[in-house]
Amino acid sequence: GLLTTLRHAFNRPYTVQYPEERPTLPLGWRGRPRLIYDVDTGDLRCVACNACAIACPVGVIKIESEMGPDRKKILHRFDLDMAGCIQCALCVEACPFKALVMAPEFEFSGYDRQLTLVYDKEQLRIPGTPEIDRAREFTQGALKKAGAPAGERPAPAAAAAARPAAPAAQCPAAPGSPAAREPAAGQPPRPSREASTPAPSPGADASAPASDGGGASDATEEKGE
Repeated sequence: GLLTTLRHAFNRPYTVQYPEERPTLPLGWRGRPRLIYDVDTGDLRCVACNACAIACPVGVIKIESEMGPDRKKILHRFDLDMAGCIQCALCVEACPFKALVMAPEFEFSGYDRQLTLVYDKEQLRIPGTPEIDRAREFTQGALKKAGAPAGERPAPAAAAAARPAAPAAQCPAAPGSPAAREPAAGQPPRPSREASTPAPSPGADASAPASDGGGASDATEEKGE
């Protein structure tokens, strides 16, 4: 309410007198892809390998090359259609020679699409200063941290096969099996379930019957006599 209004009343304005004043863009700003050239020699780092054009998902990069005197490719044409560029920076990530950078730019307006939004290699040149190399390294590092491309990610079936197999569930052994009679590790032995015959006392007659059934039959014979 009123407290918020009073708090913002003492803040400095964020208005920039554009175009006389230009805002300071942060590191890693994804502007227009530019071709880096060496400051000492003035030669472009691009070797016309066509990796950036293949990696571009919207196909806005057109490259033509020619053979040089030493049988090496020389960049003859490099066109960028900024009207279709989505500023994904995949071309910067795919470049193996560190020849592309997303320049800190944001002015891409024009009155004619063919004349102002399609840039050639001369319009895309930018010196390879330490600031430009730092911006390129920041962009490539941010893309690598985001994750591998979909083509390099393992399929779900392959990922499941790579996992270690889970231990099989232990089923209880049958009651009469040897495994059931063996005690577990760290436990006392189990008593045997088989009935054992009690040992005779020292004073008992060895010829006495061992069961009650024998005594009953002897008593029946005496009554008959």
